Amino acid sequence: MYGCVLRRCDLAVWFQSVAVHVGALAALCVALCLSAALLAGLPWLAVVRRCGGALALFVWGTLYVVAVVFVFTGGPVSTWEQVAFFLFLSLSVYTVLPLSLAWALMVGVGTSLSHIVIISLVANVLLLACVNCVGIFHLWMTEQDRRISNHKREQFSAIRSQKTIRKYQQEQLLLSVLPRYIAMELKTEVINKLFKPTGEGTGESIRHNFHSLYIRRHNDVSILYADIVGFTKLASSCTPEELVANNGCLRIKILGDCYYCVSGLPDPIPTHARNCVQMGLDMCTAIRSGPFSLRDWYLECYNNVLE
Repeated sequence: MYGCVLRRCDLAVWFQSVAVHVGALAALCVALCLSAALLAGLPWLAVVRRCGGALALFVWGTLYVVAVVFVFTGGPVSTWEQVAFFLFLSLSVYTVLPLSLAWALMVGVGTSLSHIVIISLVANVLLLACVNCVGIFHLWMTEQDRRISNHKREQFSAIRSQKTIRKYQQEQLLLSVLPRYIAMELKTEVINKLFKPTGEGTGESIRHNFHSLYIRRHNDVSILYADIVGFTKLASSCTPEELVANNGCLRIKILGDCYYCVSGLPDPIPTHARNCVQMGLDMCTAIRSGPFSLRDWYLECYNNVLE
């Protein structure tokens, strides 16, 4: 009998509490439905991310409405009515929601001031102000760290790009005076010597690096050695590509009026002899026709240095 009475009392209290908070429960149901709709849009996450600020304000507005409904549906309003919830909401604005510093400051301070105005309690001003100060400090430090990390990442990207460009320029400079297979062999040997442990004569090996010989035997090679009067002036008014590329020849040296090139190097060419003959005929034609280019080529400077 007493058990039945107690159960009836518990049910009566439960129904009474439900009746008191029916507005808050309705607000929670609406918020749950809206959150479910937002969850259903996760497949379009890329589009949703573009509206991060609007979604953050939507989450804040939903929680704020629920808090206000709880304040006015719980019977007489007390001094600490929903203070914990408003503290949680104010702190979430700074630490959870993806808002900028200006928006977070406006929303956080507005949430705290609205609680003060609604409850008409000045005693909570200090506590809420401290929460906003802590949130502002946290967000400011977070943005400072993010800004510093972005700056360092940009510096690293710039340094890496410059390093890549300089490496490419160095390789092109080396390939402009040496065939590719010799340039790669020379580069590999220099790198291996640089990475030797300290104390194994690294400095001495580097000083003797230019005394190394890189020799490879080639068969079926034709050589063209032309002594042309006034060739220095002609060579300064045309590019080496125009002189040798069309005939499959490789320029070796330019010494005053002498032009020295080969065909069949570094890759074998079956028509190496024909290429050298055609190269000589084209040089005669070019001499008769006069200068045909205004671009200067600085490859000769590097050859003179190496010699």
